Amino acid sequence: AAANLPSGEATRLLAATTGALMVVVTASYWADEPVSRAWTATTFGLVLATALVSRKVWHGWIRRARARGSTPSGRLSSAGQGRS
Repeated sequence: AAANLPSGEATRLLAATTGALMVVVTASYWADEPVSRAWTATTFGLVLATALVSRKVWHGWIRRARARGSTPSGRLSSAGQGRS
């Protein structure tokens, strides 16, 4: 699934997912609340899979929109980047 994403996107998703999960684990440690390893592993896997699948669906939607000519000049504009 990750092979069809743009270069580096799967790596960024993995890093973001890992970072978010580490925040949860660290907060639970500071709060002295145990977090089971099974819950941590399951959550990590589900969040990463959901993020990868949603990105793949999004890229497919954009690809189809570009093929139809629905996006201006073949790309989406990004707010704050000075592009149109």
